[in-house]
Amino acid sequence: MPGLDAGKFTEIAEPTKNACPVSKALAGVRTIALKASLRPQQ
Repeated sequence: MPGLDAGKFTEIAEPTKNACPVSKALAGVRTIALKASLRPQQ
């Protein structure tokens, strides 16, 4: 998304991870880590 900085990306990604059905199904797992990154526009 043009103009999306890392802070805004994280702001969007974290709640999405928490609402994810797979994350909810794995709720018994001690830690679920989010590893996401922005790629430069081509």
